[in-house]
Amino acid sequence: MKNEKFKALDVSTVSFAHFINDVYTSFFAPILPLLIEKLSINYSFVGLLSIIQRLPTLLNPLLGIFIDKKGKASYLVIVAPALTTISMSLIGIANHWFTLMLILFVSGVSSAIFHVTAPGMIKQVSGNKIGKGMSFFMIGGEFARTMGPIIILGAISLWGFKKIIPFFVPIIGMLFFRAAMKITLTLFLPIYLISHGSNLWFAGIALSVLQFSGVFGTFFAGTISDKIGRKKTLIVTSIISPILFGMFIFSNNFFMFPLLILIGFFLFAPGPVYLAMIYDIKTKRPTFINGLYMTINFIIGSFFAYVVGKFGDIFSLEMTYKIVALFAFGSIPFAFMIKNTNKKSLNI
Repeated sequence: MKNEKFKALDVSTVSFAHFINDVYTSFFAPILPLLIEKLSINYSFVGLLSIIQRLPTLLNPLLGIFIDKKGKASYLVIVAPALTTISMSLIGIANHWFTLMLILFVSGVSSAIFHVTAPGMIKQVSGNKIGKGMSFFMIGGEFARTMGPIIILGAISLWGFKKIIPFFVPIIGMLFFRAAMKITLTLFLPIYLISHGSNLWFAGIALSVLQFSGVFGTFFAGTISDKIGRKKTLIVTSIISPILFGMFIFSNNFFMFPLLILIGFFLFAPGPVYLAMIYDIKTKRPTFINGLYMTINFIIGSFFAYVVGKFGDIFSLEMTYKIVALFAFGSIPFAFMIKNTNKKSLNI
């Protein structure tokens, strides 16, 4: 322990994940008055809802045993906050008390998983300053409970209870499942190709080809979405992109550049479609909503830049590429959740 260093970046990353997880769970209490009015529930039922959300913590000892044996903490620390975020984002569209119970239970499960696994990771990256690492970790949670009520109530005051989050849920889902694929291809592509025997010039040209074809994808996608609809455009890109990526992983040099051209087109295509969806909205605050989208995009992209690198260190970059290709298919269900904003603009 004397020679182990405090890895500030790793500690901060896990602490930030703690912030994301807890900021969403902290949405529940501030919006209770709205839920009571909307679902006609009494105070006793509110107490029951709180118990249901906390109930999964009873499984913590079993989770701890499982993690100690299997050592899958890194996966769980990534998946758990994502599940918490998605489930708590659905509170505003719950139209029945049972739906609300189910949402809170799922968020309770994911939150319990995170809080059991994350401190162990903090220990691994804190060196001989475990106390300092745990302080960083707890700051993430406490700051989340400070900001959560302000964030959710501020958003509700701007958009309304029912409209606040459903619009962003499919976009966040697509960004989340596509971000790792985009990072592996734009940031790690030269490293990947060189590790497979290519020289630096070849790798640099390959990256340029990918980015250049992305120019065409960005240019044409917005126009295509005007004609066939935002939803259809995003569904097509969500299906084709991971298929092409998988083909690229198993291709030889002869097919590599044609595949990179196609991948670049479909990889960058969703960007203008997301922006068009945002500006389809009938709202007095389009710039604010665009700023929120940009912030979400930055956070997710930054998160996966680190995660992909970490997976590359643990499993090798080649295995990481294969994992990411499968992971990218997760964006497809969210594409089907998209509403065609160009056909009927939302009123937020």
